[in-house]
Amino acid sequence: MSLLERRGLLQVGHILDVARSSLSLGIIMFGGSACIVLGDPQYRDPEQTAPRVTPLTRPEELILATPEPDGNWIVPFRVAVESEDAGESVQLILLRNFGGGSIPGFPYEDTVGNVSLDPGSLRDGKRVATVAWFDTGGTGFDYDCARITLLATHAFREGDGPDFHCPADPDDADTVTWVVLRCRSLDEACSYDLCAAAIPDEPNYCDIPVEGEET
Repeated sequence: MSLLERRGLLQVGHILDVARSSLSLGIIMFGGSACIVLGDPQYRDPEQTAPRVTPLTRPEELILATPEPDGNWIVPFRVAVESEDAGESVQLILLRNFGGGSIPGFPYEDTVGNVSLDPGSLRDGKRVATVAWFDTGGTGFDYDCARITLLATHAFREGDGPDFHCPADPDDADTVTWVVLRCRSLDEACSYDLCAAAIPDEPNYCDIPVEGEET
């Protein structure tokens, strides 16, 4: 073997040694970096958010025949609720004439229905719930209008009595309002034109913002 051939073999051997050293170093470095990410990632529970309510009951579903004096009727109100509940149920309550209550200190006339929605997450998307208004008998008038507001919150204010339902946190609430029209005769005259809902000059809305009415 010539001198030139021996030098070529030595150079090839040197290159292979460098390659093996680089490969070993890469494996060591990769192994070291892998140790850094060992262990389960740390997750935090999501923070609670205020419920957001979308009405599903259409206004035309709420033009109804006045029941007989000894009759009963049930009006279902359907909504979709989105919220991060952090383990707390969402309270849904129907309030009649919200913002125009005649009882001093009460921001509504009375409560006409309520349900409790099991805790959920924003990952669940929109959860559908129904709250029903049960009423008995007619009013004796040709027609009557009732403003019904659904209030959603995680907790009601304490210390105001069992019949007082305003949210403990004004920012943890949402509302949607319908107008129920009951007519003795369901003819063309039975329309929402009859229901120019009277709003007081200084309404009491539990200190929470109220969206526009559904009519």
